[in-house]
Amino acid sequence: MLTSQEITNRLKIKMGESHYNDLSNVIEQEFNKLIAKEITDNDIWDKLYYKYAYPQIKQHGHKVEIKTRKITLDCSSDISIFKFNSDFGKSLQQKLKNTDPNFNKLEFVERYQKTVELGIIQKKLCQIDHYSLWINGNIYHWGPGQNWRMYGTEETNKESVNEWSKTIEYNDIYFTLYTQSELNKYCDDWKIKNKFSYDNSHSFIKNIVSHMGLLDFSL
Repeated sequence: MLTSQEITNRLKIKMGESHYNDLSNVIEQEFNKLIAKEITDNDIWDKLYYKYAYPQIKQHGHKVEIKTRKITLDCSSDISIFKFNSDFGKSLQQKLKNTDPNFNKLEFVERYQKTVELGIIQKKLCQIDHYSLWINGNIYHWGPGQNWRMYGTEETNKESVNEWSKTIEYNDIYFTLYTQSELNKYCDDWKIKNKFSYDNSHSFIKNIVSHMGLLDFSL
């Protein structure tokens, strides 16, 4: 999480020194009131600083949203994203055709859903809540497979058509002064240190939210 001094330095650049000095004078006056009352609790000082700094972080920082959607995983061997037209997917569809002659006449969405349901019954497919952080035209998330992209505008363009929704746990709009290069480095380090598991998608979001201090800056 950025320290108050790091936030100060970044706001000073984004706001311009003159405008930041006006803000700084207001904060200093409030700090003097705490001194007069002999209040030394660091948490109280931090909260007071954030109270006045946050509107500027909102104005000059990047908007952040946490979203989630269900994804279907092929658990028959290594964990991977289920592909409807894979050999395994086709074998499931064939079993459904054998029991339902009208299967091929169904709409694609219904055929897909029935195929997934059969795979889940056979305990070869599973569905998990997949989490992602959306910021500045990029998606940050973690999933199975060596070729899974952690971030990138191309992925955002592709994923924007999927049914992502706000999470219950992180349903606010957040703002940050972190740069894209800093977030990319965090993600690169994460990929090196962590192997994908069923709950890794959520733990990644939990950790990056904590790292960015997002819960301290929300609407």
